[in-house]
Amino acid sequence: MEWRHTVWGTPTNQTTRDFRCHACGAQFTLVPRSHAIIFMVMGVIMGCAIFPLGFSLWGWLALRRDKMNPVVPGAPPPRLRYRDGPPLRLCTCGQNAVTTKITRERINGLPAGTEYIYQCGSCQQQFTVVSFWRHCAMAFSALVLLAIAAAFFTWATSPGWRYGGSVLSVIAFGGLLFTNALYAWNRSKYATIDLPLY
Repeated sequence: MEWRHTVWGTPTNQTTRDFRCHACGAQFTLVPRSHAIIFMVMGVIMGCAIFPLGFSLWGWLALRRDKMNPVVPGAPPPRLRYRDGPPLRLCTCGQNAVTTKITRERINGLPAGTEYIYQCGSCQQQFTVVSFWRHCAMAFSALVLLAIAAAFFTWATSPGWRYGGSVLSVIAFGGLLFTNALYAWNRSKYATIDLPLY
């Protein structure tokens, strides 16, 4: 699978590619060289801590991935044994719904889950399903908004900031919580369809 990078909705010329071996099931990812170098630099800059050194190790391994999994010229197509990507889902009208757009979210380079937009081929109904990690990221963001609301209400000195800031943060918290619940409902409402590879 090839993921095209966007920054604030603007497409870039960089891609991340996910591969799977259909003989043993092993998976690996090729990331842009610039991303690997950025992670290595981050690890060096924050080298006074133990954990950030993992950034440098990840960047170094990402740079070596091309050599570890080289291109084999003229290799025959493998017999498919594994199904990757999002599954088909059953629409409420009884027909199959397929993905029309897949977005892998990242926050400051760290994975924040994946969003899948489905559309039914019969009734054209659209719905959105997100991955487990996207649910977690949205729940964490909602908790941050709730903490911001509490901070406004507790420490703001003027009534405008105290009540206005806290109310707006609570409204944003409720909207994010509702969206997360809607995506969770879609996951159970539109059941997955398992089809054989052959």
